[in-house]
Amino acid sequence: MPQRIRAIGIDFDGTLSDGGRPATDTLQSLRETRESGRRLLLVTGRILVELRSVFHDVDVFFDTIVAENGALLARKAGLRRLTRPIALELDEALIHRNVQFRRGQVLIASTADFGHIVLEEISRLGLDCQIIHNRNEIMVVPSGVTKGSGLAAALAELGVSPHNAAGLGDAENDYTLLDACELGVAVANAVPSLKDHADLVLPEPGECGVTGFLRGPVLRGEQAIESKRWSVEIGRFPDDSPVYVPASGLNVLFEGETLTGKSFAAGLFAEGLLALGYSICVLDPEGDHRGLGGLHGCRVIGGNEPLPSPEQLADLFQPTFGSVVVDLSLLPRQERMKTSTRFLEALQHQREKSGFPHWIFVDEAHVPLGVEGPACPLLRPEQKGFCLVTFQPDHLCARARDAVDLVVTAEGGGQAHLSRPGTKQAGQPFVFAERLTRHVRHRHKYLHAALPPKMRFYFCDLGRLTGRSAGNLEEFHQELRSCTPAVVRQHMARHDFSRWVRDVIQDAELAGRLRAIEDGPQTDEAECLVERVRAELLDEIERRYLSA
Repeated sequence: MPQRIRAIGIDFDGTLSDGGRPATDTLQSLRETRESGRRLLLVTGRILVELRSVFHDVDVFFDTIVAENGALLARKAGLRRLTRPIALELDEALIHRNVQFRRGQVLIASTADFGHIVLEEISRLGLDCQIIHNRNEIMVVPSGVTKGSGLAAALAELGVSPHNAAGLGDAENDYTLLDACELGVAVANAVPSLKDHADLVLPEPGECGVTGFLRGPVLRGEQAIESKRWSVEIGRFPDDSPVYVPASGLNVLFEGETLTGKSFAAGLFAEGLLALGYSICVLDPEGDHRGLGGLHGCRVIGGNEPLPSPEQLADLFQPTFGSVVVDLSLLPRQERMKTSTRFLEALQHQREKSGFPHWIFVDEAHVPLGVEGPACPLLRPEQKGFCLVTFQPDHLCARARDAVDLVVTAEGGGQAHLSRPGTKQAGQPFVFAERLTRHVRHRHKYLHAALPPKMRFYFCDLGRLTGRSAGNLEEFHQELRSCTPAVVRQHMARHDFSRWVRDVIQDAELAGRLRAIEDGPQTDEAECLVERVRAELLDEIERRYLSA
């Protein structure tokens, strides 16, 4: 079964039906859809008893009925009111004014002809409710109750994420139905404003449109739709208009030379996806993305802790729809590549089975997905939702390179270009937005991993080695805290601390701060100066790395 759409919410009047029981072929398409493993939900403004009077076996074809415009759920477990009923005093007021209406378990339904009277009485009585329009009908429901809120409650009961759902509708009260789903679909006979709002407008009206969609290329996985309602802002164009990256239906490549900001930008995109409620998994070979673990719903595994098996990793995404950063930075390089390959295979299998994670990030993608990379034969780019990050895009295998729909090229200094492969349009320059979380390049690697001898920091006193050295930032912090004032004074005078951080750790921001401390005011007594500098250096390292 194709991966993304696991549940489909369908409006009744004007979408699935002209008012009565749907046609035989339409019902057969519903059966086929449920047999494929997908969940079907009927989302209607109708009062339940009125719906069943014209569609007596409706429960046979749907897992859940969201009735009364989102106020009531009907499923095998029985009925569930999602809110309190409209106050009975409104009934009395409407009867007194000769308004024709019907009462459901929660709502009151009438025709648009009586809309002004209903509104007057709601206002006079001071009721906390709203009027919903559906072509020539109106419904009075408690404030905040919509088809979208009802569908969200039904999806939660079924254990399906809204980002794995599609919504089909035709009228004004279907706006929230479409908005509650990853993919919003309008039938051909929908009101113009809903068509403008939808991600996809079907070529046929009503039942024919629904049947065509259920049997069509989108659900077969042959057509990917980029939602215009779900997107992540990653920067600003020169005219100050926002730069959006669609949050679904495509594969994205973040490329750029070393130190130009490609991993920063990929993390920025990941932050936006997390804020929208997407489930993501980041395969992080250098520990660049650990900061994402500070965001709601995202956890970091690996690093100093044992890694799970591929099957255990895949299971982390069920049933919470959570997100995971997998820190592989302390593994040997070859082991990192093998582990990334095994994890990528398991994640894709899990996505086919459950729809999660919605996005798979592969940093340093040119390694597992390089021309001779072990993961290339396993890659299933037609799933969409891959984010590849690399400074060597030309080294990607053809399978990965040809699957890219959007390219973000980082150019340093916060500058970048946005382009679409296969189009003649030139790349558009823009400036990256700010990050919510701190991005520290290769943070975990340089904090804990052992650097090779030529990259270690060797402490000296009067030009001679003390026998003490640091192979990572944690060791550097410890040695700097305990070394003699004479050692600090010598290295400070030669700017050795900031040079090592700049050239070896490649953290230009921290190096700049350390250089400013080394060059700072030197009006204190010699010993006081050294201890002040030592304290400031330690504080900067702690704030940048040890407290992250």
